[in-house]
Amino acid sequence: MKRLNKYSIKNEVFLLGLVSSLTILLVFGFLLTTGFFSISVNSARQSIRDTNLQINIFTDRFFSEITTTIDILAGNDDIRNLLIRDDQTAERALAIYKNVLEANQDILYVYSGHENGLLLINDYTPPEGFDPTVRPWYLAALDSNPLTATGVPYREANSNEWVIAPSRVLVDDNGNLSGVIAIDITLEGVVAMLAQRHLFPSQRSFILDQDGLVLIHPDENMIGETFSVFDTNSDNPQNELSYSGENGTVWAHYSTIDSTGWVLITDVERREIMAPIIKQILSYILLIIILAVLIGILMSKVFGRRFADPLLELGSRVSAITTGKSVEPMARRHSNYEIIKIAQNIEKLAEHSLNKKANELQTIIESTKEGILVVNMERTVVYVNSRFKEMWRIDDAIIESRDEKQYIQAVYDQLEEPEAFFENNDLL
Repeated sequence: MKRLNKYSIKNEVFLLGLVSSLTILLVFGFLLTTGFFSISVNSARQSIRDTNLQINIFTDRFFSEITTTIDILAGNDDIRNLLIRDDQTAERALAIYKNVLEANQDILYVYSGHENGLLLINDYTPPEGFDPTVRPWYLAALDSNPLTATGVPYREANSNEWVIAPSRVLVDDNGNLSGVIAIDITLEGVVAMLAQRHLFPSQRSFILDQDGLVLIHPDENMIGETFSVFDTNSDNPQNELSYSGENGTVWAHYSTIDSTGWVLITDVERREIMAPIIKQILSYILLIIILAVLIGILMSKVFGRRFADPLLELGSRVSAITTGKSVEPMARRHSNYEIIKIAQNIEKLAEHSLNKKANELQTIIESTKEGILVVNMERTVVYVNSRFKEMWRIDDAIIESRDEKQYIQAVYDQLEEPEAFFENNDLL
């Protein structure tokens, strides 16, 4: 036999309301959090792109200024004709170098190396046997001629700090190679520039040359290393990278610095982007659950008032009808018209069924030869059959009174030995 559900109507309504609201809100929350996750990730990656673009603009402007300065110096008559003119030419060239040095705090040295082994520079004495024509900046200028060489990082001989030396070939009025003009730029200022506008602790920006060689990096140990993750020949319209780092996946964006042709990369650890997003999503889920409970309670109250309360009242009224109690017409205080009509029909059905049973019982009682008197728990006469009235000649006044004592008295007065008759009768 199937077991009956032990939950009440109100409990069922509450559970249904809670489950319904929770289901609806979870579906809505899933769509909301999915959209939020996608938007947040795209926003974070866009911030990396924006940071990379901003740093690119400042870096390009910085190196464009240096490149322009070198181009101007390479076109100066005194500097490019230094080997074929008098000693005063060198003094004028040094004065120019000094002015350029004082105008830009990121410049460490301005100098020129010449084919005869001369190094023209202010406030610096090269070590004995120093040959400028074999230095990296000199050779880079020869390789890039007639363009300006962007330079490669190297350690400055005296300070041992990392510098980059953009350089350009000098050609005298006779069309001969006179030497190379170069500017040493400290990486400290460039690294500080790369560290600007970072939104995440692990975010960093660094610069590679066209071959993937690290030129400028916040970690000096990385300078001169090859960044194998980046493929200079890759066709990536989004300019995005994803690779494994020490602390997991790293997301990156790269762009090309127009003035140098170098590649600027800005990256950040994925976990730093995801952690606040996941935290926000969890807070949304908690809020959704709280809202679901509150809405479930509200729905249970609304549904309880509209559906459960009328049904419970109907049950009470039917129970009263079946026990013979009189009930007032059901008040129209419930807004659900259909339930009221159903309740009225059920009450009518119950009353009809009781009346039918009562009529059947009355027919049986009336057809018996015995006199029958029925009283309720309150000792009120609820029924007396015709045979009883005939046997004891009960008049209409007593019948209308429905008073048990009057019936007993009427019977008592007609008995010859009333005490013996009522000896075992608890009515006395």
